[in-house]
Amino acid sequence: MTVKIINEHVLSALKKLPDESVDCIITSPPYYGLRSYKGAETVWGGDTNCTHEWGINSRCSKCGAWKGQLGLEPSYEMYLDHLLMVTAELKCVLKKTGTFFWDMGDTYVGGHIGGSIYNKEWHISNTDAIPQIKQGRPQSHVKDIPEKSLLMIPERFAIGMIEQGWILRNNIIWSKHNGMPSSVKDRFSNKWEYIFFFTKAKRYYFDLDAVRKPLADPGRMLRGVSG
Repeated sequence: MTVKIINEHVLSALKKLPDESVDCIITSPPYYGLRSYKGAETVWGGDTNCTHEWGINSRCSKCGAWKGQLGLEPSYEMYLDHLLMVTAELKCVLKKTGTFFWDMGDTYVGGHIGGSIYNKEWHISNTDAIPQIKQGRPQSHVKDIPEKSLLMIPERFAIGMIEQGWILRNNIIWSKHNGMPSSVKDRFSNKWEYIFFFTKAKRYYFDLDAVRKPLADPGRMLRGVSG
């Protein structure tokens, strides 16, 4: 088996793949406002032929493109727009018989600024790569949603996918039995995530028998049948 690794902007890379050439997609995006990856800044949207002039919030004053990391957009709406740019290209390369699994976690509104948590400039934490910036995390500037509330990012994304023409077949719960401990004291720890199962057509390849769990007691059903 030959494995090929493509290391470039996801949108340009997907455009190079043949249409309807992929049987199954399994992926998980950077979650909103939770991680900073060194050297991952790229340009999203706008005009590819523009000689960009970057202004406030890293937006191009000429074409409106944004420069930054996926997951660290100044608004969650822009983050969702960028995700749907990616899924539109994924829809092109996925076969009509293909399946698509998307793992996604949520984000809380809020975020501290200054103090011992944030330095004056971007840097990557030595332990968990949480973005630390002088103006606070992007989710600290969300308007019209109360602080400490979940943003409902996965649900908003799933609705956007349905509107994009995807068929949402399952909303699977990934239960993390050995999840990371949390220091929060006024809510339960989040030890699960969504895995959305999408298809682009009503008929597709799916082998349910391959993933069935055998009965712990095979004779149980037989004993329940009366003569």
